[in-house]
Amino acid sequence: MSSSMDCVSSKDDKETTDPPKAPWWTGETVAVVTGANRGIGHALAARLAEQGLTVVLTARDEARGEAAAAALRASIRPAGLRGGAVVRFRRLDVADPASVAAFASWVRDELGGLDILVSPRVLRRLDARRRRAPPRLACTDRRLAA
Repeated sequence: MSSSMDCVSSKDDKETTDPPKAPWWTGETVAVVTGANRGIGHALAARLAEQGLTVVLTARDEARGEAAAAALRASIRPAGLRGGAVVRFRRLDVADPASVAAFASWVRDELGGLDILVSPRVLRRLDARRRRAPPRLACTDRRLAA
């Protein structure tokens, strides 16, 4: 016998399932992935494109970025969508304020904004800091820390 948490009807003992949930994103959902011409950024951009999102792949090197975007467009077939993935390239150097400002203006003017921002380099930095930092108690109430 199943527990009440197993979605069993008390009327007929038939198991029920919830209807499949539609994803919260659409083809109009814009995901920007920085440094996506290679490595984890490229893999993340590919996965987002597979899910049917509009992906803006960014890189400092224009030739490498264009090549990476073209490769994704040619190889990715999003689930439930006809044709190739919507993958766009835009040059971006996150260390250059002028490049960031120009990119932000382009995203606003051309795409109406962004919904998801993925920056693998920032994630790597945070992970490196976490590995170097000694463990610490994140409690400020001394009564609880005793």
